[in-house]
Amino acid sequence: MKIRIIKENTQDNWLELEGSESSVVKGKKLEPIWDTHIICKWDGCTDYRHYSNGYDWRHDCKEGCQCMEDYIHICSVDGFIEMLKEVRKIGKEFYKGKSGEEYWD
Repeated sequence: MKIRIIKENTQDNWLELEGSESSVVKGKKLEPIWDTHIICKWDGCTDYRHYSNGYDWRHDCKEGCQCMEDYIHICSVDGFIEMLKEVRKIGKEFYKGKSGEEYWD
């Protein structure tokens, strides 16, 4: 994933980031889709939003939109990372030798 600071929205107590996990061909060039929007606040909490189906986080979302926004508010980033590591470990063990095993490596 590529992550970059949104400088025009960042302040001393507010860090705003955008991330790209996917890309699309525009003309002859591969362009990132900035499908992730992250705000790191002064108090250590983080708002994380991710959009699916090829939508940029800046899109104009209307009723019935297919962007499939995922949102999570995290106040212990380290704790959240440790929990995700444990989920990965359990998933990897569960799918060992089964269909889908390759996705957990």
